[in-house]
Amino acid sequence: MGTDFAFQKRKGEIVNKFSSILFGGSFVIFCCVAVFCVLVLCFPFGLFHPVIACDTKIIKLGTIDSDQDVDCRFEIKNTGNRPLSFREITPACGSGNEMLDINCSLEPLSPGETRTLTLRFHSYSCRGDVTKKVVIASDDPRVPLYSLAVSATVHFIPPPETPEPMLAPVMEEMAEN
Repeated sequence: MGTDFAFQKRKGEIVNKFSSILFGGSFVIFCCVAVFCVLVLCFPFGLFHPVIACDTKIIKLGTIDSDQDVDCRFEIKNTGNRPLSFREITPACGSGNEMLDINCSLEPLSPGETRTLTLRFHSYSCRGDVTKKVVIASDDPRVPLYSLAVSATVHFIPPPETPEPMLAPVMEEMAEN
């Protein structure tokens, strides 16, 4: 019986200690530490900032003629919990401004909102396999520079020949005078 009494006494001391921690001043400190840990662990996983996402990162146009302009549409979505701001949307280095027209608002995108980015691909100066990229600079801390691309195989169509003016009669007339 002595051991049962000692065990009960020790169990009572543990319960008293736990309740003093739980309902005493240490409980507040424990809660603050727990909240801080949750915030530190959740921040990198997109729970407290904007997150840029797109259903398609590359649009393949297949084979097109070099005299074609083709419109492509990307659906950009903010899957984070904060508004997504855009700094700029530009052709990537080497993609050439003359080959892409970009149409998209730079207004902030609310959480869960989707916006269409339209690209017009001008193929007139291209031949063969071509990939043109666009970079979206935003405030997404995980992906501050988000890339999208358009690819095609461009079949060269020569420009139509313009008929040369008939110079022979003019030259003859000049020779006579």
